[in-house]
Amino acid sequence: MRDKILFYLDNDLKQFCLSYYLQNKIDADFFSIIDTTDKPKKFFEDQNFVDFKKIWFLHDHTLPTSDIDMNYLKSFEE
Repeated sequence: MRDKILFYLDNDLKQFCLSYYLQNKIDADFFSIIDTTDKPKKFFEDQNFVDFKKIWFLHDHTLPTSDIDMNYLKSFEE
């Protein structure tokens, strides 16, 4: 059974560079959670440096902030 490594990537590319280096040294499956906005998302979708088996984009799986009930918050503050 192959090892599995999960990376948490953000706008600091040190973790991405580390995953590239480790892929050349270790025989394992690489997965990533990417915490970035939509603009750099295209880079991670199209990159060919690291063969991630599965990629999750954190902002795709978080709740939108537009459904905030301002009346509830106002009553809560009072």
